Amino acid sequence: MLYEKSYSTSIPGALTAHNQGDVEIKTERNEVSKMNTNIKTEKVSGNMPEKKFSTGAIVASVWDNQGKNKEGLDVTYKSISLQRRYMDKNGEWQSTNSLRVNDLPKASLILQKAFEYIVLKDNQKLGAA
Repeated sequence: MLYEKSYSTSIPGALTAHNQGDVEIKTERNEVSKMNTNIKTEKVSGNMPEKKFSTGAIVASVWDNQGKNKEGLDVTYKSISLQRRYMDKNGEWQSTNSLRVNDLPKASLILQKAFEYIVLKDNQKLGAA
């Protein structure tokens, strides 16, 4: 299931995404620079990422990991993987962890959204406890 999600904030220096994929970067001087990008999210389950954020060929996946701490107790922690999808000369889709300079703004955007997702989800858990 793919869907687009709209984000909004009034914090200076923050990103604001609107429905049509326009992203505004607000600075402290209230200047606005626009970047056209579509943010897609995908919720999955099983041995898959917990959540995926993508814009264009750049994908950030949020993973829910299980492990043990120093005392041997079970712990859960999150990690994020970042990749760029591309089509090779044979027309097959491939993935790489290498980014081009033009990929950096999109990578920054989806990494920020992945971070917001993790922080907000953790805050919800703390509020429910």
